[in-house]
Amino acid sequence: MSASKWQDGLDPESSAYRFASCEVSTCRSLAGPGTGKTFSLMRKIAYLLDEKKVDPKKILILTFTRAGAADIQQELENLGIFGVEDIHASTLHSFCMGILRRRDILKMLDRYPRPLLDHEVVPLLSDINTDERFGKQKEREKMLRDYESVWARLQIDEPGFVQSEDDIEFQKRIRQWMLFHKAMTIGEIIPFTLQFVRANPAHQGFRRFDYVLVDEYQDLNKAEQVIIDMIAKGANLTIVGDDNQSIYSFKNAHPEGIRQFADKYNPCGDIPMQECRRCPKKVVEIANALIQHDSQHQNTTQPILLPFADNGDGEVDIIQWSSYKEEVYGIARIVKELLKSNPDTLSPDDVLILDPSKKIAKMIDDELNEIDIPSHFVSRSIDIILDCDEAKWIYAFITFLAYDNDYVAFRYVLQKNRNFYSQKYNQLMENAKQQNMTPVEIFQAIIAGAISIPRITKNTSIVKRYTELLTMINEWKKIDTVDAFLNSISELCGENAIALRDRIIKLSSKFEYQEKEGAIIFAIQFARYLTKHIIDVISANEDTIEEGKVRVMTCHSAKGLSGKLVIVASCVDGLIPRISNDEDQHILDEQRRLFYVALTRCKYTPDGFPGRLIISSFTSIQNGQKLSLGIKVKKPGANASRFLMDEIPPEILPEAQFGKDYWNSINK
Repeated sequence: MSASKWQDGLDPESSAYRFASCEVSTCRSLAGPGTGKTFSLMRKIAYLLDEKKVDPKKILILTFTRAGAADIQQELENLGIFGVEDIHASTLHSFCMGILRRRDILKMLDRYPRPLLDHEVVPLLSDINTDERFGKQKEREKMLRDYESVWARLQIDEPGFVQSEDDIEFQKRIRQWMLFHKAMTIGEIIPFTLQFVRANPAHQGFRRFDYVLVDEYQDLNKAEQVIIDMIAKGANLTIVGDDNQSIYSFKNAHPEGIRQFADKYNPCGDIPMQECRRCPKKVVEIANALIQHDSQHQNTTQPILLPFADNGDGEVDIIQWSSYKEEVYGIARIVKELLKSNPDTLSPDDVLILDPSKKIAKMIDDELNEIDIPSHFVSRSIDIILDCDEAKWIYAFITFLAYDNDYVAFRYVLQKNRNFYSQKYNQLMENAKQQNMTPVEIFQAIIAGAISIPRITKNTSIVKRYTELLTMINEWKKIDTVDAFLNSISELCGENAIALRDRIIKLSSKFEYQEKEGAIIFAIQFARYLTKHIIDVISANEDTIEEGKVRVMTCHSAKGLSGKLVIVASCVDGLIPRISNDEDQHILDEQRRLFYVALTRCKYTPDGFPGRLIISSFTSIQNGQKLSLGIKVKKPGANASRFLMDEIPPEILPEAQFGKDYWNSINK
């Protein structure tokens, strides 16, 4: 590779060039949507490898998603950058899990880094509430979120921070359950890592990188940003992101971290990226007018996002329907007609449909498929693969078959029809602790008559359930072929767990049984193979995108995506923004940023389909339907979003059209 490969095609006057070649040890880039953030980050890494001759093993790239890390590495490989395979690229959660699983660190922890998946939290919240102290299921779920938020926001470090007696008792029981089952919640991974780093700042697990580069910094919570500070201590730190695209307050995102970064680190190379190369000029104009109403920009007269001179205007249309059902019906047919009339320049996977309501988005997806347009509702991988109770139970069963010391999986499979037998299980758990036994050993002791517990015998429901499970496990251990295993899986799945069954069938084609003396039996070996590959997908907590189909999703899922045709549907007050008044400025600002993200997904293309944005709303809705959709606006009917009516000047918005008239004009 030539010495100048990293700068091929880069204008020396461009922000990307200045960012890539910045020599300041700490660097920040506030990069707006479509301004080439990932491209610039990739060139920065190429500069380090090619120009500075940095050892790739000394480079750490932290991204918000696993897909983001994979994309950067792929782009580097495409450039022909030597040594890219030795760069450590991952999400921060994956990096922290790797740290916690080190043998020397495991010995110092009082918890095992086995994170609970969403459905595995259910028996936990059942077991710790047998006295009903913590209320109903939703109340307990909120307490768990609050517990994790305390750490995510580092409220524990704030002077005067106090907790109620219920909060303290809740956390005590959580810790006891986790210790007994050798687990932790996903929200505890960062706090445990942070506690360890603070106590052991010189540990070799953290002090091994000379360059730390962080993508989507605004989406990280306060604790995550502090961990990055500590990992990068003594190293070069580069962050990129956009506080105008911070839309994850429900994940405790801390956009103030990227806003205050340049003040915190001095000197700091500060290189903004404002030129939007993705969007048509009209879309940039509308998006810029919108985001200038954010409270941090209200005294700013300069544009936040700049159009790219070589891009065309594109097309922007505003349409309105009588009802949300009419909108669902009409949008599906608009998409069908545009695909039909632009066969060479617009394909289904060029279409992106965004809706602030998950329910309405799913209706649009159903309607598209009903009229034979290939479409899919974009969901998290875990929600697709483990989409029903049967799938969750089967996955837990396979996990326990693979690892009989996975006590979280064991606890989950002990249920029967969502009955976790928590009263009796807690009694067994307390006795197991006293006898220094594991969850499995206490059941074996009861069955063998080696231990006696009041009101618990072989015929107690939970013990009988364990006996059924043990019989089933022993039968499955006799399976010695892939076909036999798949047949047994199909019988368990029945008509419901189809996605899980299909995933297992797909994975089975690459399995190779390691048959040698002392090898683990076939069934366990295959179960471990399946567990490893399935957990890699579902634990990432990322969306699954199907190729060749129209992508329908909520606005929150749209980050990082783009389309030639973007339709933002259901733009009504109560859905976008999801508040009934302007009193909560923090929520209003984030909802505006969410709309900003949605608008800027529209992609300009110089040939053929130029890039079209359609913004849709409806006017009629019944109070019961409002309740079902979560619309809290009290006034009758529905109004177009205040973001459209009050914040974007009418002179830059096209005149709104009745949805049916717009559809008819496209048909013509």
